[in-house]
Amino acid sequence: MSVVAWIAFGLIAGYTVVAMLPVDSRLGMRGHMALGAAGAIVAGLLASAAFGINPLGPRIDMLTTTTALVGAVLAIVAWNERRGSLSNRRGF
Repeated sequence: MSVVAWIAFGLIAGYTVVAMLPVDSRLGMRGHMALGAAGAIVAGLLASAAFGINPLGPRIDMLTTTTALVGAVLAIVAWNERRGSLSNRRGF
């Protein structure tokens, strides 16, 4: 059940970033949402392995879900920084 929460939080993070920040327009909203979901899944799986939590268990684990949310945001920010879209438009 945690995996579903990770994907949902990743999609929400991708949508929120596109709505709030100037981002890479070539990737688009769907691309950022997919990138957020992928980052959330990777971070959630790493957290599950590190803390010995079953990601397919019947309950949602807040530790791995929080880690997945942070992973989604980091993946999106890292992608946009690498592409130069955030640093060029903010004046840094």
